[in-house]
Amino acid sequence: MLTAILRLLARLRLPGVAAALLRLILAVRPSHARALTELQAIAIARGDRGEAIQLGERLLAIDRDNAQALWNVAVLALQSDDAGTALRCFARRDALQSGGLVTTRLCTDSLLDPARAARGEPYVGRLRDVLVETALWSVIGGERVYFREAHDRTIANGPFVAGRVLPDGQRFVISLPAPAIRVDRPCVLLGGDENYAHWVIRNLLKLVLVDTRPELAALPLLLNDDLRPYQREFLELLAIGDARLIKVPCGVVVACRDLAVPTQLRNHPRMIEGIEWLRARLAAWMAPGPAHDLLFVSRRDAPVRVLLNERELEASLHSLGFATVVPGAMPVREQIHAFSSAAVIVAPHGAGLANLVFAPRGATVIEIASSNIAQMADFRHIARALDQRIVTLVSDDYDLTRPETLAANWDYRADVSRVLGALKEAVPGIFAPTG
Repeated sequence: MLTAILRLLARLRLPGVAAALLRLILAVRPSHARALTELQAIAIARGDRGEAIQLGERLLAIDRDNAQALWNVAVLALQSDDAGTALRCFARRDALQSGGLVTTRLCTDSLLDPARAARGEPYVGRLRDVLVETALWSVIGGERVYFREAHDRTIANGPFVAGRVLPDGQRFVISLPAPAIRVDRPCVLLGGDENYAHWVIRNLLKLVLVDTRPELAALPLLLNDDLRPYQREFLELLAIGDARLIKVPCGVVVACRDLAVPTQLRNHPRMIEGIEWLRARLAAWMAPGPAHDLLFVSRRDAPVRVLLNERELEASLHSLGFATVVPGAMPVREQIHAFSSAAVIVAPHGAGLANLVFAPRGATVIEIASSNIAQMADFRHIARALDQRIVTLVSDDYDLTRPETLAANWDYRADVSRVLGALKEAVPGIFAPTG
């Protein structure tokens, strides 16, 4: 009867009347669970977090294992910056759902060595008895979490946090299963990434910090066991054999007794050190002599952020002498050679542009980006580190026939006349004289 009345009042859009009725019921029966639940829902709907938490705590006093009440109170406490209550409720809910197999902790975003980080120097942190979660390759030690320096992917988006972030953006509720693997020997966190550009910029460049230190250079590398073909090829080219690899599954927790963590060089002022190291190690596959090629980088094999008028742009560029490459369909060796021989590169923003680390100093780069991803500046950082001249052209000409797709992945069109204009301004010599 109560539920039917409340549904009727909801349809009539009378939450105030419903709340008054529920309070009357609770005045007579303070432990009426259904009334507390419905009144909490009304409080949440009108944004009264304080009352909603209070009602949730009353529900938990009646039934401490009420999963919905635990969730509601935890989320509301999180939003109210009440870390203690949020942790207590999330931990109880995790324990119930996992049968006690998951532990929950409140961790603070931390630096491996704050003093060295403040000086802006790349370095290798050494940690003992820590956990590595292999979804985003963050490192957890006690109540500290290291992700910015370890792999630079936002842990808030990972499965072990799932958005449970305090308002300051520095503290996270992390739920971890028991370690699936234990590594007792010293090792280096290399980590993994399913994105070619991330692998090059976030993973490989930081190896300079290991390779140049004798005490670390021979240590095994911790990384993903489902190696992509380009990962295998890069490791082969760098002469890093299987014997030096500790391969672990993605999405598990690994306990490490002694872990060396090289800090990120992605977009770092001293990123050039990693780039120069990688170029030196892979020099045998780079084109010798001065670069003269004109290169158009295609994303025609990509499932998202397709350049809808690529054929039109490609035809215009071919008339100027540009050759087309599709990096995703090429072995790493061929990508290195193609980019290292290019004097001018035109490319839509995408993973293939990570190969700018192999392009010549002073090369000209025209990057085409959509307005939804124009803030992603990784390739501009590479270009500046190598004194390459880069121009970014931003388009907001979208195909919105797939509105369910994330905005960052919308297909778009390039303004061909703008691309040609940018080329003419940057490298007028490639245009045949007229008249």
